[in-house]
Amino acid sequence: MTNEVHINQWKQFFDEESRHKLDWLTTVEVLSPDNGVQILSDGLPFGGLTFEDKDKSQQIEIIVGKNTEHHQTHNILAPTKVYFRRPDENSGGTIEIEEAD
Repeated sequence: MTNEVHINQWKQFFDEESRHKLDWLTTVEVLSPDNGVQILSDGLPFGGLTFEDKDKSQQIEIIVGKNTEHHQTHNILAPTKVYFRRPDENSGGTIEIEEAD
């Protein structure tokens, strides 16, 4: 089941997921109306999620990879919603983030 994570819980949720799933293998996908599903990375270890809320400007950062040579950071500059699908026997869960555009 997928549940919405309310904005006032984002920081705590991301901190907990970052702590509990550090180094888990990930897939990062972007879905856009123009390009469909694009896979940004697959099989890189999870490094963490951060949420910044400064001057009414919000940003979420997804970090994956094992070192400075094999890593990726994806920035979501205007997040509007966060959803979490609970873990099952085949995955550690799915985090979906909607961006304003």
